[in-house]
Amino acid sequence: MHCHRGSGTVASELHLLCDLSKQPQIWTMKHIGGAMRGTGAEQLPALVRNIVVSKMSNNALRFFYTVGYKMDYELLRDGFAYCFQRAFPITVTVTSVCRLPKQHSIYDATPVTPNIQLVEVTAPAAADNFSDVVLAISRKLSFLRFLFLSFWFCHRSGL
Repeated sequence: MHCHRGSGTVASELHLLCDLSKQPQIWTMKHIGGAMRGTGAEQLPALVRNIVVSKMSNNALRFFYTVGYKMDYELLRDGFAYCFQRAFPITVTVTSVCRLPKQHSIYDATPVTPNIQLVEVTAPAAADNFSDVVLAISRKLSFLRFLFLSFWFCHRSGL
């Protein structure tokens, strides 16, 4: 969703999410801030962004239309997530992203990138544990990269 009001120079996103697997449907608003900047940001192996997640009532879509937002597009994400619990939780989400040709037409969804999944790795961080979180995510990504490359090789070679 987007709003035409000035929101500063840092690009950010506002996602309005609905969990279709639960009844009644649960709505969540996710604000994803702009990328971290500065000398420390260039040394990190991943893009770091602030994320704020908030649960909303079942009239969330109507509320956002009322305050001036417009829907850019509607996507369906299908996949799974799992959490590694160490000193802090690291969540790995693997999804296929599909485009909906008409609003709310989930049965007509077509893959945006066929046979390619989106992998997101997230963890909560604060100023006092930021470097520990970055190190833990980097280690987890090295492990996951090995798993995904092994899976991709086996899948491509028919093993």
